[in-house]
Amino acid sequence: MPRTKDTRTSNGEGSIYYDAKKEAYVGELHWTDSAGVKHKKKFSGKKRSGVKAKLDDFKRALLLNVVSNDENGTTFKEYATDWVENILKLKLKPSSYDRKVVTLEHQVYPYIGDIPIENLSNQDVQNMITTLVKEGLSYSTIKKAVEAVNGCMREYRIKTKSNNNPCEGVTLPVASKKEVSDVRWLNKDQRAAITAAALATYSNGKPVYRLGNYVPALMYTGMRMGELLALTWDDVNFDEKLVTISKNVVVVKD
Repeated sequence: MPRTKDTRTSNGEGSIYYDAKKEAYVGELHWTDSAGVKHKKKFSGKKRSGVKAKLDDFKRALLLNVVSNDENGTTFKEYATDWVENILKLKLKPSSYDRKVVTLEHQVYPYIGDIPIENLSNQDVQNMITTLVKEGLSYSTIKKAVEAVNGCMREYRIKTKSNNNPCEGVTLPVASKKEVSDVRWLNKDQRAAITAAALATYSNGKPVYRLGNYVPALMYTGMRMGELLALTWDDVNFDEKLVTISKNVVVVKD
């Protein structure tokens, strides 16, 4: 979003900048309350002086403790983003942290992210679940979304001493089991054809597929791609024709 910075001050003092797209000045204040919860508040107006006045008035009200949770407007997404970055990131493995972020971004924020966290209700979470079911998502995916919301709200309740638990009493869809396995296997002729195609070369002997050797390696060992990519030469014993799987490569956020 195009914006021209006009004033930028330290945390708790606020900042004012000009948003060219909105053709207005925007005042922004970030602060942390006594319970350790981080908040954000924005003001906008055509004149910088008017925005500054709003910002100063709000800061005075904040100092007098007359700003309620509803007024500071911290949304679920704002609180959850801070929770993920400053708490979960320290507790989880990179792959687990990545899955949590993806779950929140795709299955949670689009449905309840803009709701003030203090106002988030059981019905809001149930509506999220119902929508995810209609979109055809699996029981496992929906359960992870609810668990992400529940974990965030548990942290919020501890910090704010709030009794709000919007995940309590929600109904999850029934976990369905596949009547017929969708696992299929390749017969001898199919394996031979795939191997020949994967290892094909041009007339000059150059491989058609730069990583063609990966295909038969995966097919005949049962390795996962991450396990294959993690192999180093000390994992391979040519004399005994033995490959030791001891590590895995995963793509994660950051």
